[in-house]
Amino acid sequence: MNSSVGEFSDNPGTTEMQVDESTTPPPQKQQQDQQVSWWFRILVRVIGTLSGLLCMVFGLWRCVTFTPLCLVAGLLMILLGFIVVIFEAPICCQWLEFVDKITNWVDGKPYWQRGVAYVVSAIIPMLFCFSLTTMLGSGFVFVTGSLYGLMAIGKKGDAIQVAQMRKQEQFAMETRTLVDNQGQPVDVP
Repeated sequence: MNSSVGEFSDNPGTTEMQVDESTTPPPQKQQQDQQVSWWFRILVRVIGTLSGLLCMVFGLWRCVTFTPLCLVAGLLMILLGFIVVIFEAPICCQWLEFVDKITNWVDGKPYWQRGVAYVVSAIIPMLFCFSLTTMLGSGFVFVTGSLYGLMAIGKKGDAIQVAQMRKQEQFAMETRTLVDNQGQPVDVP
């Protein structure tokens, strides 16, 4: 029996569910998901999907050219946009059999790796042909990579929490006493 998530056992006397361990996220992924709020993760996915689609459109527009380097840049942008759409919205490419495996592999990676991959791959078409269309198309993917970089940094405390922590640290510094070489307390002026 092919055991996938949510299938019941074939044994007539048991009602245990068999869970496919390959679909459960690794502990590192669970930890980094807890550091970022749910709405920001969804927002970055939506922005990533839109940036991939826009990158493909601007890449197609860039292919209408007479210079071979700009043609290469346009083809790279179309490929980059397609890859970003596969990574961010795999439901858009369900007819391709390999998409689920690639998506599971990419989702298991830390956010900073995805961010670096997007930023570096967005710069490559601009090196071939620096124009407005390559800047816009690759720029959207670059912004998505930057947002993944922010997600890798994680949540930071608000101003009130930071002020409270500084106050506690300052109080701890003021209440400390120094000790000389013989172990006797020394007053700090």
